[in-house]
Amino acid sequence: MSLIKARWLILSVAMALSACSAEKPPYQFASKELGLTDAMHGANPPHDKTSMVVPSTGDPDTDFLRGMIPYHEGAVEMARAVIANGTDPKIRAMAEEVIRTQQAEIKTMQTWLAERQASEKGSR
Repeated sequence: MSLIKARWLILSVAMALSACSAEKPPYQFASKELGLTDAMHGANPPHDKTSMVVPSTGDPDTDFLRGMIPYHEGAVEMARAVIANGTDPKIRAMAEEVIRTQQAEIKTMQTWLAERQASEKGSR
């Protein structure tokens, strides 16, 4: 590799790494429109890594669902922000589908958790 190519490679990697260390964490969306990202994520997004830490119950099935519900709720919140602010009809339709499917999955998970909790109380 020539010295010039090596320098360009190093410069490219440095630029990519500096972009990754921007103010917003990498798991959040970037937006050209000031404020849209914040509208999608709120001041303390329910789907950020720190708020999704759910204390373990020792039951992997329960822990999985308790951890997944905030992710699904975050998807619904982001989809609502797209419907409120987005302009592309295809993306808005996709957001509506996300809301329908994620809300149904949230309900299924909550029902399973409630049934599991009731069965545990009944077996005591």
